[in-house]
Amino acid sequence: MDLPKAEVFKSDIARDYAAQKGISEPEALERITDLLEILSDYVAAGHTVKLHRFINIYPKTTKEFQSFAASTGEPITIPENHSVSIRLTRSLKSRLNPNRK
Repeated sequence: MDLPKAEVFKSDIARDYAAQKGISEPEALERITDLLEILSDYVAAGHTVKLHRFINIYPKTTKEFQSFAASTGEPITIPENHSVSIRLTRSLKSRLNPNRK
C-alpha cells in the first residue's frame, strides 16, 4: 500500500476498513471507535496494552514532587500525573526501516 505522507484521521481509516470489509463507513467508524474506547479503558485502569506487531502502550504515573517556581523561586508541589508511554514493536520498526538490520 503506497500512501501519501499526510495526516490520517480516524474517518480515513474507517473509509478504508469499510471498503476492505464490505461494510458501511458509519459501521466501520463505530467499530473503530468502540475498539479505541476499550483500549482506553484498559490503559486508564492501569493495564499495559500490547498490540502484536504494532505497538505496546504502558501506563505511566509520575509521583508528586517538590520543585521551585521559576519566576519567584518559591517552593511548589507538582501533583501526581498520569500518562502513557508508547513503544513500537520490533515488527513495526522493521517495516519503518526495511534496510536496517
